[in-house]
Amino acid sequence: MRLREKVEKRNRLPKIRIVAGADVAFIQPEPRSWERGTGRAIAAVVVYRFPTMEPLEHVTAEEALKFPYVPGFLSFREIPALIKALQLFIMIPT
Repeated sequence: MRLREKVEKRNRLPKIRIVAGADVAFIQPEPRSWERGTGRAIAAVVVYRFPTMEPLEHVTAEEALKFPYVPGFLSFREIPALIKALQLFIMIPT
């Protein structure tokens, strides 16, 4: 079957009212320390009201890097800090 015949054009999502974004930055204490997996990862999660993009909540978390930089495996460095930030977010009272 051709790929274009599988495209679904109907929107099945409910009305979107809240969106979130997440990102991770790195602090490296010395040049090329990324090769050894040293340093820290700082993750942030921000939740917005949609479509006004009014910020509703945000959290940050910091985690020691335990995995060196390896092209194609960036998630192994980012995920521990993101998980920590998401866990903090889940504990925020609404």
